[in-house]
Amino acid sequence: MPHWQTTKNEPTFPLSDAFGTSRHAQIHLESINEGVSPIEREVLTRRSKISEHFRRLGQKIRDHFKAFGARVKAGFQKFAAKAKEGFKKVRHFFQETGAKIAKFGLKVIATVTKVAAKIVGFIPGIGKIAGKAMELVSKGVNVASDKIHATLGGKLGKAMAGMNKTNKVMGYIP
Repeated sequence: MPHWQTTKNEPTFPLSDAFGTSRHAQIHLESINEGVSPIEREVLTRRSKISEHFRRLGQKIRDHFKAFGARVKAGFQKFAAKAKEGFKKVRHFFQETGAKIAKFGLKVIATVTKVAAKIVGFIPGIGKIAGKAMELVSKGVNVASDKIHATLGGKLGKAMAGMNKTNKVMGYIP
């Protein structure tokens, strides 16, 4: 008799042993219980219990693989979030500090080139031509430095002002 047709007064097949069984196995055993000898019933019960334990083992293995996969996925997501945050910081550094470094570096190059151009201009022969070429390079680098939009404060700002004055004074020297 199937499990849904049993009443409270009818005895059900006892399935309690050291391992226990699920409701699925109990239903299966009840359906094969009718018209079977006690030895065959015992064999079928043991087979059913063994298959039930293998099914549970398979479920546990599957659940552990799923949990492992979830942990790996969470780890990669955490790594990706940290990497994205790091890239944002690097980008911000280059936008803010990198621009200041470039502006200051170009101004230094322009000032040094301007002074060197005046010194090279006193060399007889090719000095005048080389000096004028160096002055044009200095002027181009100075314009490039001025075009970079970065605010330099503190000591760098004072150094920039000093280099601007040096460039202006060097422009008056023939």
